[in-house]
Amino acid sequence: MNVVLVHQTHGAKVAMNQAELDADLRNGWKEYKQESTPVVNTLVKRGRKPKEKPAPESFLGAEAGSDDENAIDGEEEIDE
Repeated sequence: MNVVLVHQTHGAKVAMNQAELDADLRNGWKEYKQESTPVVNTLVKRGRKPKEKPAPESFLGAEAGSDDENAIDGEEEIDE
């Protein structure tokens, strides 16, 4: 036996047996009826902070985005 219950503060839950159903009804839960208004979750969504975005390639330096295949490590090409 599974009965869907709703509570104004706590939202919705499922009672799995008759003893649980009786206790919940005494504690302010009401049985959900199909024709009643739908249950809306009003709780604040909580979660982790978003991950930091990686730095753009222009900030990474010559090692990450070097287009000069002939350059020696640590040296730049000098135009004369």
